[in-house]
Amino acid sequence: MSDAPRPAADTHPQPSDMDARRPAPAAPAGAPSVQALTATALDAVSEGFIVLDREWRVAFVNPAAERFMRKSRAEVLGQSLWEIFPDAASRRFGVEYRRAVADNVPVQFEEFYPAPLEAWFEVRAYPSAEGLSVFFRDITERRAVEETLRRSEERYRALFNSMSQGFALLEVVRDEHGAPRESRFLDVNPAFERMIGLGRNEVVGRSGRDVFPVEHLDWADTYANVVQSGESVTLRYSRPGDNRRYEVFAFRPAPGQFAVLFNDITEQRKLEEELRVNLAKYSVLFDALPLGISVTDSEGHVREINRIASRVLGTRPESIVGQRIGRPEWRIIRPDGSPMPVDELPSVRAMKEKQAAEGVELGVVRPGEAVIWLSVSAAPIPLEGYGVVITYADISRRRQAEARLEAAHREALAANARLEATMEALPIGLSIVDASGGIVRSNAAFERLWGAGRPPTASVSDYQKYKARWVDTARDVLPEEWASSRALLSREAVVGQLIEIDRFDGGRAFVLNSAAPIFDESGAVLGCAVAVQDISRLVETERALLRTEEDLRDANVHLEVANAALLRSNQTLEARVDARTQDLTRRTAQLQALALDLTRAEEQERQRVAGVIHDHLQQLLSVARINLAMALEGVTADSVRKSLTDVDNVLAESLAVTRTLTAEISPAILRRSGLAAALRWLGRWCHDRFGLQVAVEIDEDVEPDDEARVTLFRAVRELLFNVVKHARIASARVQMGRTADGRARIVVSDEGAGFEPETLRGWDGGSDGFGLFSLRERLELLGGQFEVHSSPGQGTSIAISGPPPGFVRPGTPPSPPVTPTTPAVRRRSGARPRRPTPRRKR
Repeated sequence: MSDAPRPAADTHPQPSDMDARRPAPAAPAGAPSVQALTATALDAVSEGFIVLDREWRVAFVNPAAERFMRKSRAEVLGQSLWEIFPDAASRRFGVEYRRAVADNVPVQFEEFYPAPLEAWFEVRAYPSAEGLSVFFRDITERRAVEETLRRSEERYRALFNSMSQGFALLEVVRDEHGAPRESRFLDVNPAFERMIGLGRNEVVGRSGRDVFPVEHLDWADTYANVVQSGESVTLRYSRPGDNRRYEVFAFRPAPGQFAVLFNDITEQRKLEEELRVNLAKYSVLFDALPLGISVTDSEGHVREINRIASRVLGTRPESIVGQRIGRPEWRIIRPDGSPMPVDELPSVRAMKEKQAAEGVELGVVRPGEAVIWLSVSAAPIPLEGYGVVITYADISRRRQAEARLEAAHREALAANARLEATMEALPIGLSIVDASGGIVRSNAAFERLWGAGRPPTASVSDYQKYKARWVDTARDVLPEEWASSRALLSREAVVGQLIEIDRFDGGRAFVLNSAAPIFDESGAVLGCAVAVQDISRLVETERALLRTEEDLRDANVHLEVANAALLRSNQTLEARVDARTQDLTRRTAQLQALALDLTRAEEQERQRVAGVIHDHLQQLLSVARINLAMALEGVTADSVRKSLTDVDNVLAESLAVTRTLTAEISPAILRRSGLAAALRWLGRWCHDRFGLQVAVEIDEDVEPDDEARVTLFRAVRELLFNVVKHARIASARVQMGRTADGRARIVVSDEGAGFEPETLRGWDGGSDGFGLFSLRERLELLGGQFEVHSSPGQGTSIAISGPPPGFVRPGTPPSPPVTPTTPAVRRRSGARPRRPTPRRKR
């Protein structure tokens, strides 16, 4: 998009023009260049790859990127990314790309691009001096699968929470010998909480014995057998105190676990008991009459009725004889629940049509009672005065069974869908094999493991198409030796066959092959389930570990030999170290004395040089200015006078420089007036020279000896230099006092940037100073002390102390005399010496 925002030129690193012009190293004759090999490799990768220059123009695009962008290389090369894909600038693509370039960091993200692409992309971008390299791939299908799984899990959780049956999931707890010892609750649903009167947080994590103290002991072996064999069982449970009855169905959902479903069958048991009693009565009276029967006259009035019919119709025989069947408060409904008209009643149809009406299903709705479903048949009676004979069959239970069957069918479909989803989600290859050995179902991991081109398998004989070898013997695996073949024949699970397979795409893999038979209700083998796990990395790791252990044993042998040699060498070296230590102690003392001599010599040389500059060079410059001033009096030409005036200005500046240099090399005030006056002068000098405001606080009673005074003064000056260079602040403080043991102590502090004291060894003050590390060394050599207190952003405080009174140091040799030089003054002949003309300010 032409109006898309572009990053400013100074907000991110730009590729160097020098790098762009630098020629690539020449490739050997006849060999492809690195650029050609790189381009070929990028063309072959499955991820999209583009390179953007520092103006966001496309500089390179591989074939995969062309497919994902749906644009050819010719359409995008040299074009701005924001013009090719305008929406990218305002979406996360633009935000992350600019961040990667601005911060010079790689970025990775997932984002959706709208029309015309309508796709999700996973993007990785890496900044460089030339621009930005971007790898991306289309993850639309993966995102759709993830969303589908999320919704599926939400549906299953809703079903779990809305079940009317109580559900609990438990795991088996085993003892140290692997025998089942106890069970522990993993999860329960709300219906289970209601049934047992305990909340989920009161159950999950507790043992079965805690929740069902008595029943658990009776059921422990049964549950252990369910987990061991995988066979489900049905139990009965009565909750103490409320006379509720439950039917408990236990099954194994996963190894080491079992689940229980609690159905409240209290009402069902009551109904069953009532039915048993009624059936006993009626069977005695009407054992030969399995149906309710009633007979009507030609007017539709009941003439005869048996007890079964009266039970079905909900009335006594004597109360209905002489009456029409049915009562005003009853409602007759069709199977779909709609009212049934009178003309559709079987008795009415049989009377009207003069033929039998058989198997008409209808429901009788009585006030305050459940619907009774009947299968009614009616046939006309070819007798004078008679109407029809009607039979009633109560089909309520059949309809309930049909409803349960329909629910079971739906649950079976849902369970099959869950099984399909589970198989596809597992990373282990799974397949279902029929009784002949043919593969009837496999998941995606199974197909990926064997590779493209896997042939179909209808029987065990087809296994010869699958090539594999036993890892321990390298012998080929025969068709009858595969885990599925053995499971079908032996009717037992075969676990953990370690073999190396030849994939059908040309590769190889190490796998663990397992199979378990599947039985029907009669115990016949229907087939088996096969699990194939790729353990190639584990095998390679184990082999590498074995090689490493062998190398380690060899290294240990060499190490023992080396240790013996080292012991002998140590015994020899100890004797040498003792001798060298004594020599080193002697040389260290000599080095300290030499260092002190060097310090004294340096100061003497500084004083000598300062004296030469002050007594000789400055005098010469002053005489030169006097002579130049006298010469200016006799010059009348303006050009010559101007030149001589310029020379006078240069001499004046040189004289000022020499005075400053004299003060920096060896301030005379330090020798004349002492350390306190010198520190005050140093504060004024730092302000004039660097603009640093120095607050000087002096205890007038402190004045160290000459050698310590010079060292302390130079140390303070070096510390103030560091404040100027590193603290990034315009003020500092110098405080001088005396310690309890009589030392001169000076503290230089600031409230600037600060630093980590651990970096002291790497912080050098520069060629014109001591450096902090050197300061500490010189002070300690003189018997002084050096303390640093600092942290980043919290300022710095450095305390230096001179030696204590009476500290003995090697004697200082006398300073060589400095012979003052008398400046020679040239005078013009016949002229009196005159005062120099004042220099004009420039």
